[in-house]
Amino acid sequence: MPQWNGVSERRNRTLLDMVRSMMSHTNLPISFCGHTLETAAFTLNRVPSKSVQKTPHEMWTGKRPNMSFMKIWGCKAYVKHQMSTKLELKSRRCTFVGYPKETNGYYFYDSKENKVFVARTGVFLKKEFLTNNGNGKNIKLEEVNNNNKSMNQKLKKLLKLLRKD
Repeated sequence: MPQWNGVSERRNRTLLDMVRSMMSHTNLPISFCGHTLETAAFTLNRVPSKSVQKTPHEMWTGKRPNMSFMKIWGCKAYVKHQMSTKLELKSRRCTFVGYPKETNGYYFYDSKENKVFVARTGVFLKKEFLTNNGNGKNIKLEEVNNNNKSMNQKLKKLLKLLRKD
């Protein structure tokens, strides 16, 4: 039974806590919890733990992970348009929502077009994100219980899908 495996249960709880925390710092809809969960798992796989000297990424690939490209989840960024006319703006303001598996780059969410897209680069507004402490939702970080079954079930399904990949 999965609830008897303390290590995986602890990892799942850590992931869910990270998702709640990350979502609380943005004004993105709850539908982005999938992107949040993937980014949390991506991050946890690249950081060391107390029990093992190597990171999970290092054990799988044999190489130390490069962390220089990592950005703050939910941070605003300016991303250059692929094609623009002479009078149009050259970039658009988007929100960073994750890392694509299939290519180098970042997932960005354009709220005006309501689309998620991949771009290799962007100008991230880290200072603005860090100074705007009042932004985001007021979410209480508490244990998921029966009152929050729908989100708990969605996140468990996402965890199962991530394990398959």
